[in-house]
Amino acid sequence: MCLSNMKFIYVFYLILLITSEIRMDNELKMTATQKDQICESLKNNNSTQFNIIAIGTTSERILLITKDYYVYDVPIDSLDQAHDKLHLPTKPTPIHDKYPLLFNNPIFHQFRSFPSSSNAFIMNDGKNDWFFLSKRQGETMLKVYYNMDSSEVFTNLVPLVEKNEVLVSSDIPRHYYSVVRENNNLHMSIYRYDEDSDFKNISIIPTEGAKYSICYNPQNTKIMMEKGKQCRSGIPVHWPVLKGFVSGNKFYLFGHSSIYIFDEAVYNNQGKEYPVQKSVTILSSIVPIKKIQPEEIERKEN
Repeated sequence: MCLSNMKFIYVFYLILLITSEIRMDNELKMTATQKDQICESLKNNNSTQFNIIAIGTTSERILLITKDYYVYDVPIDSLDQAHDKLHLPTKPTPIHDKYPLLFNNPIFHQFRSFPSSSNAFIMNDGKNDWFFLSKRQGETMLKVYYNMDSSEVFTNLVPLVEKNEVLVSSDIPRHYYSVVRENNNLHMSIYRYDEDSDFKNISIIPTEGAKYSICYNPQNTKIMMEKGKQCRSGIPVHWPVLKGFVSGNKFYLFGHSSIYIFDEAVYNNQGKEYPVQKSVTILSSIVPIKKIQPEEIERKEN
């Protein structure tokens, strides 16, 4: 009888062990699937562009807002800069729940209905966090400024300035970067609003800093900033930059299907060479970053 009981206990233990392993395996598969879903949800249907309208840091958070207006809102330390990976929750918040006063604003509704592409970035003014959007409307530019702290919405129509420009969120208060494609060259500038700037007045104009061309070094192995409209090295960078942000002294520039990562110091040290990394994604720790040569970057993107 004792031996029979021992056999029963042993079999029962094996069943528990197998059940536990199956449950753990299923949980791992579910986690991997959820991460894949996050990655896929941030790609457009054709998988050639990221489904992102803006990404950047506020005073305490990192925000990622998709083109279909869902909001990922995570702590700043969700960005693992040692491995260049951004950890996101499995479910974003619809913008109508996250920012209802913005969503219900009639001008913002009109903004969303325009077929043209949007330019947007996130900025802190030293006190409040802002979501800036702009979109072409005929021969004018419609701008929407949203104060995330007071939930105030400010809008205005301004004269259209034709420019192939991407605005890049900065973690420096009242600053943002601009990347412009012109004559087959990429140029970068930094813009700064004065301390007394009132963003309720959308017509205020920030001060533009130095404008540099983004170039490869003569060995075609690193990037650097050069004064002038063309690269003296004769090797301009051709990345198809669509969105971007700066955090922790690093640029993260989003291309069609890749992200280019390099030190922010490259802008402040004109002529000094810096390495660049390319990642398939920094989202949810799915794909690790690998270092590759710049010429390989060009070959894969073009």
